[in-house]
Amino acid sequence: MKKSDNQDSHINSAQGQALESHGNLIPHHRPNPITGELDWFVPQEIKEPADEELARLRGFEIGWTKYGFRTIRAAMIPCRLVARDANGNEYFIDTPSEIQHQRYCAIMGDEWKEQDAAKQAGRCQIPDGRGGVKRCPTRIPNPTYVPGGDMPKTLPISCIGCNYEPYKSACTIVTFSNLESSHLETGDEIPFEAVTPDLYNEADRYMRLSPAFVDFVRTRAPELVGLASMLTREYSRSDAARMLGIPTSTAGSQKQRLRKLLLEFLDNCFIP
Repeated sequence: MKKSDNQDSHINSAQGQALESHGNLIPHHRPNPITGELDWFVPQEIKEPADEELARLRGFEIGWTKYGFRTIRAAMIPCRLVARDANGNEYFIDTPSEIQHQRYCAIMGDEWKEQDAAKQAGRCQIPDGRGGVKRCPTRIPNPTYVPGGDMPKTLPISCIGCNYEPYKSACTIVTFSNLESSHLETGDEIPFEAVTPDLYNEADRYMRLSPAFVDFVRTRAPELVGLASMLTREYSRSDAARMLGIPTSTAGSQKQRLRKLLLEFLDNCFIP
C-alpha cells in the first residue's frame, strides 16, 4: 500500500510544525487542492500542553473550531484511512471523500447525541395547550419555509424574550390530587394507580429504536448513516443536508431509501 501522493503537500507537509489558524474558525471539511473532493476532519480538543505538542509533531492543523454548540481549540484529525510503513509509523492514505464522510459521522455521532440531550434536558417546562406541561422544544417550524427553497425548515428557539417567562416563575411546581380511597369494612387506605396510557412509553421506545435503526443502516447502506443519524435526531432534510455538506436533492433521494430501510427494520425488530 503506497502513501498518498498529496500527503506531503496537504496534511503532513509541515513535518513537525502544525499550521496555527488565526481569525476564522476552522471548518470540518474543505476541498482537496489536488483532487477537488472534500476532505473531512474531526476536531480533537486540546486540554493539555502534551496534546498540542503531539498534534504539532504529527503535523495536524491547530486552531479554534465549532464542536456542536461549543467552540473549542482543537487539532483537526483527518478522517482518512491509516496505514503503517515497515518501521511501524502511521501515515494517511488516499481515501474517497464518501468514506471520509462516513467516518466523520460515526465519530461525531456520540458527541451530537450528548449535546442534543444536554440541550433538551436544560429546557424549561411550558404549557402544552391541553392543560399539561411539556419540555420547551429546541426548534420550531419556520413560517417562511418553502419546499425546494433555500430557507431551513426549522428555526432554533432563543430564551431571550420568552413569552413563557411569567409562567415559568409562577408555575414551577405541579401538584396532583390525591385519589386514594378507604375500604368500607377495614378502613384501610387503597392507593390510586392510574391506568398507563398506551403511548406512555413511546418516547422511551423511540430512544431505544433510534440508535438501533442507525446501526441497521450502517450494515445495509453505510453511505446513509450520516443522514439517518441527523433525521432520527429530528433535523429537517434541508438542515441535515446543510450540516452534512450535501445537496438537498441528494438528501431527498437518500431519505426515500431510508424509508424503505425503516419499513424493513420495523418489520423485523422486536419492540418491547
